[in-house]
Amino acid sequence: MFWMLTLVSVVLATAHSPAFKSQQQAVIRNLTHCLVAIAGLSVVMMTGGEYLRARGPNTATLAELVMATDETVAQVPDGGTLCILNRHPYGFLYASVFHPARHYRTKSLWADEEADCTIRLDLDRKTMSR
Repeated sequence: MFWMLTLVSVVLATAHSPAFKSQQQAVIRNLTHCLVAIAGLSVVMMTGGEYLRARGPNTATLAELVMATDETVAQVPDGGTLCILNRHPYGFLYASVFHPARHYRTKSLWADEEADCTIRLDLDRKTMSR
């Protein structure tokens, strides 16, 4: 994200600089357009064009990923706390923001640390305890 924000900031600063009001405005504007095009091509090359490709048939949507968490979330009572152990990469899918009809809290824990949990879920071992 840093390089994206930097690129946008530099382009905006260049576009609004007093240099554009000079006689060489067209030259500077064309140079800026070239720099933006080079930056855009660099991003496409660095990411392998991932954002330009259509989603493949084996790629799950966010809704499909969240559906896998519905069964576990249904077992958490309203006002309860669901603890996700071992900071699993997909642990964020259990957050209440992805289940708007439910009202519960989530906590991400390292292994077996103490916490007030209604349900403890270890996604690495695929175990759940109360």
